[in-house]
Amino acid sequence: MKVELGEKKFFVAIAASLALIAFVLVSSVYMPLGAKLRKASQELKAMEGELEMVRGTIKARESYGKRSLPTQEGISIAIDELTRRGRTLGINFISISPQKIEEVQGLPYRLLPICMELESRYEEFGRFLGALEELGESVVTIESFEIERDERVLPKVRTKLVAEMYLIK
Repeated sequence: MKVELGEKKFFVAIAASLALIAFVLVSSVYMPLGAKLRKASQELKAMEGELEMVRGTIKARESYGKRSLPTQEGISIAIDELTRRGRTLGINFISISPQKIEEVQGLPYRLLPICMELESRYEEFGRFLGALEELGESVVTIESFEIERDERVLPKVRTKLVAEMYLIK
């Protein structure tokens, strides 16, 4: 039994066969590659996030210039410099209480929160905050502060603040 196809049916059969082959190629080759591409894209986004964090660290180090981060052993020297600078500006340190050192994930430093209670004039306190940028032995940022007027010590005020000292790991 011999089946003859017309020319038109022959081309339709060829086109259907090519479409089937194309479908098989796409589903067996390109779809797995697409999955790999999506996975690689997610990994790239994660790496870009890490890169931004590292760039921020580098930028912070460049902006602090010649200042160095103390090690855990150098904390007392850095706190001493901080208080000495404050005293020259008229700050009376009522209490200084270093807290537990905090690890910072993914960054090359740790943070030492320092709770302080101060007594000073507003102007002296403002100059003290500005002087923190000029410390040579450490990098210190102010996490929070609260100023209270105390009738017994006017025109001075009492300030409670939490400073964070950056330590090298």
